[in-house]
Amino acid sequence: MIRATGVAYEHPHSAGPVLHGLELSVAAGSCTGIIGANSSGKTTLARLIAGWQGHGLLSGTISIAGQDIHAVPFRVRAGLVGFVGDNPITQLTGITDTVEDEIAFGLEQRGLSPASMRERVAAIATELQIEHLLPRRPRTLSGGEQQCVAIAAILVARPEVLVLDEPTTMLDPHGRERVSRLLHQARKAGTTILLVENDPVLLAEHASTIAVLDEGRIAMTGDAREILGSPGLASTGARPSRYSIAAALARLPGRPLPVTLQDAIAVFAPFGLRDRQPDRPPRIDGEHAHDRERGLTIELEDAVVDHGGAVPALDRVSLVIPDGNRLAIVGRNGAGKSTLAALLNGRLLPSSGTVRVAGSDTREALAHRLAQRVGVVLQDPDAQLFAHTVLDEVTFGPRACGFHDASERVAEALGLVGLAGQERAHPHDLGRAGRRMLALACVLALRPAVVVLDEPTVGLDAADLARLERVLGVLREQRRTIVIITHDVDFAVEQCDRLVLLHQGRIIADRPAAAMVGSGLLAEIYGREPQLAALAGRLGWPWAPRTCEELVEALAPATVDPGD
Repeated sequence: MIRATGVAYEHPHSAGPVLHGLELSVAAGSCTGIIGANSSGKTTLARLIAGWQGHGLLSGTISIAGQDIHAVPFRVRAGLVGFVGDNPITQLTGITDTVEDEIAFGLEQRGLSPASMRERVAAIATELQIEHLLPRRPRTLSGGEQQCVAIAAILVARPEVLVLDEPTTMLDPHGRERVSRLLHQARKAGTTILLVENDPVLLAEHASTIAVLDEGRIAMTGDAREILGSPGLASTGARPSRYSIAAALARLPGRPLPVTLQDAIAVFAPFGLRDRQPDRPPRIDGEHAHDRERGLTIELEDAVVDHGGAVPALDRVSLVIPDGNRLAIVGRNGAGKSTLAALLNGRLLPSSGTVRVAGSDTREALAHRLAQRVGVVLQDPDAQLFAHTVLDEVTFGPRACGFHDASERVAEALGLVGLAGQERAHPHDLGRAGRRMLALACVLALRPAVVVLDEPTVGLDAADLARLERVLGVLREQRRTIVIITHDVDFAVEQCDRLVLLHQGRIIADRPAAAMVGSGLLAEIYGREPQLAALAGRLGWPWAPRTCEELVEALAPATVDPGD
């Protein structure tokens, strides 16, 4: 169904081709996963297969159902292939007034009757459970809600081939489950799927074959379970599941490593956990703790944010974030997480109630002073990048604030996030993960006491994630306050000591991470618990490890043979 022959592509003004001599064949009705590091060319390949060419130099051919995808008319291409990327804002038309119109837009261009369009839109909205969004303006939705709309707009067209580039990274567990169900239905209907993804659990569920992309070429193709359970998976760029990491650390026999929960149950069933949870070492001040403001507390008291919708985005939220706290905020799409983040540094003011930073009401505080105290890295890094070079981007904040040591701050921040040496690069010549790290460097250069990260793991490969974890380790040593807003609950419980569960604009629970993991609330309200907690629950272990290291340290042979 999909055949790429001798494909090479070079972006304008780049140092060389991002793809070269690429060969790929995907059988009709199959699902093939593509994994690789963020510099390997995955997104470029996905877009080329979907018919995009851009302003770069393309050679070789890509055919779908025997037709050159770059030669067929647009209307024919739209029926052949649909593309969903990881950034929904780039896929919305920007010209429709409602979500219903947005989903129907492509159908209208293809000349479907109004009755057929209404029927299809209603059906896909029901499948994705987004009927309540149909009258809303697309630009007013949360990032996850926009991603659901982008997926609906492609699935409603029923293309022969679906090309998906990390389609669920912005979705909560319920949204991810609904999309996953639709992908299964599409496969049953004969749709061919190319899934670009670094999540091995999602790949294991859908893909039968995995192709590893390395430096612009297909380096390996093979059985999905064998590749995803390989001890060297992280070297490909894909992020191993916690089950794989724990089994490898424990040096358990057998290959491939467990990838899914069912795999892990079989592997870990002969073991139990020691009854006592490990004590975590106390946090200590790092050598640079003097660089930030001590004793800074953020307080929200009955904060309401009302955008004029049916219900407030935030409804009487009260929250205290003390100095040095490591806090994760989780919740479904549209729960108000990003709205809450915007309150923390005065970027958004409450409709009623108060937000105080170091005792000062954000309504009265100076914007530049708040930015020095509370740095926020947005969900979409492109929304906070504007300069022509990486150096100018990171230098802007320290210079605007009048810091005499701006150059030192910039060098420190760039080194910490791994961008040293790329000072002269244009920000948009970096990949999406690189731009996310650049946005983080812009915040770190101000040395704020509080660092807020909104969906920081989206689009990161294994190496990027390891770098982010090192940055957070440095911030912990410096006793900075860390607030993480994320759908990645595994990352949240590993990095944070406290979890806040937000639901429909209200705080449902605020507990220490260990207590939240053991309470079952994440599964009940949010829809998913961390992988190791799910494993502990299924095996009847007395407590749920938060990290793979904790699991391995506490692992003990079971007293009863599981076969008895």
